[in-house]
Amino acid sequence: MAKIPHRSIEDVQRALLRFGDAAFRICYMHTKSPKNTRALLEDVFTQYFLRTKPFKSEDAERLWVMRTTHLVCMDYYAAKLRRKPAAEQVREAAQHEDFQISDELYTILTLPYTQLTALALVCGEGESEAFAAKVIGRSAKQVTKQLDAAAKKAGLSPEDLTEWIETITFSEDMRYRVLHAIRTAAGDKHFTVNAYAAKLKRSVDRSLPYTALVLVLFCIFCVYVVRSGMFGYEYIRFGAGGNAVIELDEDTSRVTNEALHAADSDQPGITLDLYYFVPEGEDLIRYNCTMEADAILLTQKMAEKGVFPEDVVLQGVLLIQNGKVVETLRSGEHVEARLLYPESLQAALDAHENPEAALEAVARSIYGFYDTAHLTLASLEIYAGDAPVTLGGEAVNCTALLHGTREVLETRLDQEG
Repeated sequence: MAKIPHRSIEDVQRALLRFGDAAFRICYMHTKSPKNTRALLEDVFTQYFLRTKPFKSEDAERLWVMRTTHLVCMDYYAAKLRRKPAAEQVREAAQHEDFQISDELYTILTLPYTQLTALALVCGEGESEAFAAKVIGRSAKQVTKQLDAAAKKAGLSPEDLTEWIETITFSEDMRYRVLHAIRTAAGDKHFTVNAYAAKLKRSVDRSLPYTALVLVLFCIFCVYVVRSGMFGYEYIRFGAGGNAVIELDEDTSRVTNEALHAADSDQPGITLDLYYFVPEGEDLIRYNCTMEADAILLTQKMAEKGVFPEDVVLQGVLLIQNGKVVETLRSGEHVEARLLYPESLQAALDAHENPEAALEAVARSIYGFYDTAHLTLASLEIYAGDAPVTLGGEAVNCTALLHGTREVLETRLDQEG
């Protein structure tokens, strides 16, 4: 692999002299640990070592170093859950540093992490709120609010904040150790591979939250698309165990002109775009049927698949409101729906080889009617002639079927068994 371009060690040494104090103060206020601070500083100035693009000015260079330091500190929090250390732990870790951890300084260090970078820059380095805003990616007004909130929560004046934060100093020993670590790493024969790997890992880690957000939004969009039927309905087979597999696409939307007028034209009609189910052995096959015609087509298609004899035809759909048959509804109005069949429907249910599967097919087709007719149904009834359909001499609660077809059927059949 080609050797990666980089700056000279002398450039890093000069950067440590110019920007090391501010970078150390930011890192230490976030980590509260000299050991972790040194690791973050090595990361920051290794990135500086590898950056060969020249800066437009020293101000731009300082902004880049501070911004990189802030991002490395944010990566430090993202790597694992960080708990607030006790005062004794912080004091013990800093016992060999050039500053002491007083109660006031410990209070400052335990402020919310979102406020620490701004405190280090404005109070510790005397930078402006505008500069701190560029570093942390906020507006100057937000930085001012952060500083005010920090002073209020710490119970200290801005002058006291500045006094205590300025005590955090970058020792010459640690400055030398950081430079020595970078010089040693640069001399390693695997430095190029390690540098590329670290850069890739950093990019992946920082993109994960945004990637996760995009995936969540995409999943929500997919659920919306599927539930809204934007791309049509799938052809699905429901097995005896309730499992579903994709069924081959079969065109069931072709209808003849005779079929459009097979029902009594005096009955109110509605536009339907629905699905229905047909028993086949122990399975139920789901079919789709998009129709701009009377609801009779639903049963005719089911008759073509052998659920009912040909003489079992849906004669009409009554929409009932306040005890009266209506033909037009306002959006959201509750209505009672009654599907009218001839008496031969009851005979077909009683005589079917697999009456349980036949009834479940009817129930699922009813659910398809409810799900796709765009009606707010208060109740639903199925009439065979002048009486509701029955199973084993008992009336079928069609409204209950709407709210759990399979569960209601299984409970009913178990009771009858």
